[in-house]
Amino acid sequence: MAVVHGIVEWIEANKKDFEPPVCNKCMFSDQLKVFFVGGPNSRKDYHLEEGEELFYQFDGDMVLKVVENGEFKDVAIKQGEMFLLPGRVEHSPQRFEGTMGCVVERTRKPNEMDCLRYFCDSSKERLWERWVHLKDVVKDLPPLIKAFHSSEACKTGKPDASSFVVAAPFEPVARSLEKPVNLEKFIEEHLPQLEKGPVPVFDSAKYSTQVLLFGRGKHSIPSGEGETIVFQQRGSSKVAVEGKESGVTAFHISRVPNGKGCDLTVEEGVAVVVKMVA
Repeated sequence: MAVVHGIVEWIEANKKDFEPPVCNKCMFSDQLKVFFVGGPNSRKDYHLEEGEELFYQFDGDMVLKVVENGEFKDVAIKQGEMFLLPGRVEHSPQRFEGTMGCVVERTRKPNEMDCLRYFCDSSKERLWERWVHLKDVVKDLPPLIKAFHSSEACKTGKPDASSFVVAAPFEPVARSLEKPVNLEKFIEEHLPQLEKGPVPVFDSAKYSTQVLLFGRGKHSIPSGEGETIVFQQRGSSKVAVEGKESGVTAFHISRVPNGKGCDLTVEEGVAVVVKMVA
């Protein structure tokens, strides 16, 4: 059976857990990591991972600092916008008080490593970094941030012998990033196509993550590899897994278990379906 959470109710029930320096809380933490992030959250660290990350801003705006083609850049993700970050791109989320966003990422393969990296001020020179096999983003990142702040490199602003303890398993990719997508506007522009079938939000030739919009009607979503996330953007749907049906209304999220298919009946509005595999 699919698990369903109301986003607003879930955030209210867990608001005490949105604490600095990362200010996040996992809703789902199995094959897909679905977590919500509040603010304020001003960070100087950059995160680097093999997989893609999906950002969606529910309330207020955020800035995602990135290194694009070797240059520092700010990507503004406004309320109601969705942004798919490619893998192997250094990024640093900057969030503000009173805001709330959702991030979806996949479980790491056993041999995959993530990097937490700091740069020298006003420079592309690497100051300090740590590579780890990330299992829990909520629990694993804060100790690394704390370790940096107690390091000599943090005090002096210069790299030293303890700044780099292992050789980097991989380097960032040089890649131009696409602009965030205003989801409501995208839906309005694609209503005729939604009457005929699912519409991809992002180009499948460029990304491994699938983000599909489904309009009214009955749709069969095959099992395949990994979990399936159904987010009801507007209206209501029914999600049936192995004959057991769950109702999903606007601003509710449903998770279909790993390796299970589902029947999605969109009664009204639009459902967003996300699948993310290695």
